Amino acid sequence: METSRIVEILSDYNFWGNFKKELRERRAISTLKRNLEAPLVNVVKGVRRAGKSSIVLKLIQEQGLERNSLIINLEDPRMPFNIDSQFLMDSLEAYFSYVNPKGPSLVVIDEAQHAKGWERFSRYVVETKGIKCIVTGSSSQLLSEEYATALTGRHIDLEVYPLSFSEFLDFKGIAVHTPLEIEKNRLLILNAFNEYMQYGGFPEVVLASGDEVKLSMLRSYFEDILIKDIVERYKIKRVPQIEAIAKDCLSNIATIISMRNLANTYGVSLHTVERFLEYFSNAYLFVLVKKFSFSKREQERGLKKIYAIDAGFYSALGFKFLEHKDKLMENMVALELIRRYEKESIYYWQDYQNHEVDFVIKKGNSVLQLIQVTYASSREEVKEREIENLIKASKELKCDSLVILTYNYESHEKYKGKDVTYMPLWKWLLNP
Repeated sequence: METSRIVEILSDYNFWGNFKKELRERRAISTLKRNLEAPLVNVVKGVRRAGKSSIVLKLIQEQGLERNSLIINLEDPRMPFNIDSQFLMDSLEAYFSYVNPKGPSLVVIDEAQHAKGWERFSRYVVETKGIKCIVTGSSSQLLSEEYATALTGRHIDLEVYPLSFSEFLDFKGIAVHTPLEIEKNRLLILNAFNEYMQYGGFPEVVLASGDEVKLSMLRSYFEDILIKDIVERYKIKRVPQIEAIAKDCLSNIATIISMRNLANTYGVSLHTVERFLEYFSNAYLFVLVKKFSFSKREQERGLKKIYAIDAGFYSALGFKFLEHKDKLMENMVALELIRRYEKESIYYWQDYQNHEVDFVIKKGNSVLQLIQVTYASSREEVKEREIENLIKASKELKCDSLVILTYNYESHEKYKGKDVTYMPLWKWLLNP
């Protein structure tokens, strides 16, 4: 491709070209800024439309690197069909020739999984040219076995999720920076919480006007992830089956999932279902949480609970929001715990009598906290079995930090010799 054509395409995504967009502050920006201080390839991963590119762009703006940055968007339809490292090199040379930047430079490869050899190019940029490099992608496997050899020990990762509730409130202009602001805006916060539970936290959906517009965008996102990041990426031939299984999983969020039942229902092998669920996880469409055990083998063998990457998908695909707020609340807790602790630290607990606790937070060989989630606005609405299961798990796992997250009930009580904290979910989300 000619240099002039490359520059024409690149200019639409760069500050030194035609790019103009209002960008908002995100919590991940400070982490990315800190990560960039290391002479490593920075990998920003996360579900499609979660705001990865906007976070990078905002960082460039805040650091005053508008002319000293090159963004290569590999999802532009004008890009060559087979993108390779040579095209990336040509883009870099076109940028230096056209813009002639002064001072430190930054190269961003947006949706890098579309370019063969991106990992070697990014390493070359950092180690040979001394240029900082950020790579974004919509696959959790962006640096798995596919690229391990080229970048082992030479990258630092950052996972980006849809907006947290506190970020959601920032986007809505609701101040929650002090306890006084939280109490003053309590009603606004609770109304926003209901909206967040129904439509989720994808940034552009949050900023969109009108329920139908939001739902239409969410349906489009779901289809894009399924088709572009799963069906096309893994060359799936059983498209009707994988679509049906994805929607079945969505209808059963916050539920222990039986792969065997899915295989029988949709007429595919158990191995196929296992592969499909792995693809869902790789594309960040769903999060799978393991059953707690001190034995690694038992963890791997146990059934998993499934959560959607964004609660808004549940409403968008036609499931009844008002009838299943308990599921949506639990889904929100799962995502927030992953933001705070990473997925490998989060489990659910179930004993041989099927007593269950929604979340176990583990660090090393210790259990830090046990959490139940219930749609309750008073003590009377909290089911006794929820508390009993918490007490059973507390004794078995030797953990005394017991929390029940509610819709809008707050209290502390002593129950069978154990201290139990009740906290509204919206307040817990604002208190990391």
